[in-house]
Amino acid sequence: MNSIRFHHYGLAVGDFTNALKFHNNLGYSCGDPVVDELQKVELIMCVSDNFPSVELVKPINEESPINNFLKKNSEIIYHVCFEVDDPVRDVEKLFANNRAICVSKPKPAILFNNRNVSFYYMKDVGLVEVLEL
Repeated sequence: MNSIRFHHYGLAVGDFTNALKFHNNLGYSCGDPVVDELQKVELIMCVSDNFPSVELVKPINEESPINNFLKKNSEIIYHVCFEVDDPVRDVEKLFANNRAICVSKPKPAILFNNRNVSFYYMKDVGLVEVLEL
């Protein structure tokens, strides 16, 4: 069994309305909004039996890390998330032979039942979220 699995992609939005309509039209089941004070965002998880899961992410204030993405675009796919069994081993494996910078150390994520998430930036790949099992 692979210890690293694709989990979801994150879509940064200024407003949930159109993104929810679009994903609902595709048959996604979208949860209720959840505010994550640590990440400074409001989130909605959308899941489907046919398509990859999508995390809709909206800033809650000016300190939100996604504001810079939204200044250039009204919406953008801005991260991919991988679920890992062993964070130390799997992060090393995930970024082997590449330079990745940790931009947010592991912290509990309310949307994922307080499982730890961390974020890494890798040139020519972008932002990668690591979700601990």
